[in-house]
This record gives sequence, structure tokens and C-alpha cells, in this order.
Amino acid sequence: MPTYFFNVRGDGIDVPDLTGRVCDDDSAARAEAERLAAELVETARAVGAPPPAASVEVDDEALRPILVLPVGEGAVRC
Repeated sequence: MPTYFFNVRGDGIDVPDLTGRVCDDDSAARAEAERLAAELVETARAVGAPPPAASVEVDDEALRPILVLPVGEGAVRC
């Protein structure tokens, strides 16, 4: 199974995924990105802050971008 990298980037935010996560395929990686984005929104709400102006950027094993998922919005394919 391939490894995908889930980087969080935005205004003043740059959190690279240095280890990656194994997912079955691109669809599973998208689902994981959606889970991560929802977790970021929930964490912000829990501390009374607005969701970050950020995106979850997913790269494949060759570090090629496969999708960008704005936090709190729908995904945009690269």
C-alpha cells in the first residue's frame, strides 16, 4: 500500500508531514485528509478560535501533489 503525506499549510502555518501515512489508494487518502481537516476545525472550536486559514495538502510517495483540501471546505484536485 502506498504512503501519503498530509501537510498543513496556510497563513503563518507550515506543518510538513515527515513520516506519512499508509492508505489503500487516493480515495482513502482523501478521506484521511477530510478527517484531518475536520479535526483541525474541531480543535479550533474547542479553544474558542476560528478555524485556521489553512489547507491539507496531500502528496503521494513520489511527493507529487494529489489534492489540496481547504480546512472547512471541499477538496480541489491538483
